[in-house]
Amino acid sequence: MPKIILYVDEEEFQEAENQEIGCYILNTQLSREFVQNFSSRAWRQSKLILAYGENALSICNQYKLDGVVIDLSQLSHAGKEAKALRQQTNNKILGIISSSTRHDAMLISEAEPDFVIFSFLEEAEHPSKELVNWYNELFLIQSAVWVKDEKTNLEGIKTDNIIIPASQKQKFSQFFCEK
Repeated sequence: MPKIILYVDEEEFQEAENQEIGCYILNTQLSREFVQNFSSRAWRQSKLILAYGENALSICNQYKLDGVVIDLSQLSHAGKEAKALRQQTNNKILGIISSSTRHDAMLISEAEPDFVIFSFLEEAEHPSKELVNWYNELFLIQSAVWVKDEKTNLEGIKTDNIIIPASQKQKFSQFFCEK
C-alpha cells in the first residue's frame, strides 16, 4: 500500500496528527505563522514537512523544513537541473516532479533525488500506468503519483507514495483506513 502525502495549499487546513499521513508538502505561498505552527504540530507527530512552489529551497532553509519538492516537468534539461538541486539541498529531502517520459524520469533519477513524482494534475498530462509501473520495476529511487481528481483511477499503479491535496482529502477517502 502506498504511503499518503498531503499537499497543503490552504491555511484553513489544520490537521497535522493523522496517523495515515507520513509527510506534508506545504505551498510556499502560505503565511510564515501558518508554516511555523503547522510544522511544529506535524513534527511532534514525527511527520516530514516539504516546501513546494516559488523559492521552495530558500523557504525550506528559512523554516528549517525537511526538504523540497521541485517541478522540473517543463524543463528540457531536467537532468542537469536535478543534479544541481541535489547539490544545493544539503542532505535535505528532494522530490522532483518529472515530465511524463521515460527519458526524463531516467535523467532525473541519475541525480539521486529521494523520490520522483509523476503528476496527474491535468487530463492531458496523465502519465500512463505503464510509465509509473516501468519506473518502479527498474529504479530503486522511490516514486510518487500526484493526483488532483478523486476520479483518477489508480488501480494497478505500483508506486511508493500518493500525493493528494489536503483541501480535497474527504474526496480521497479510499486511501484512508476506517477507524
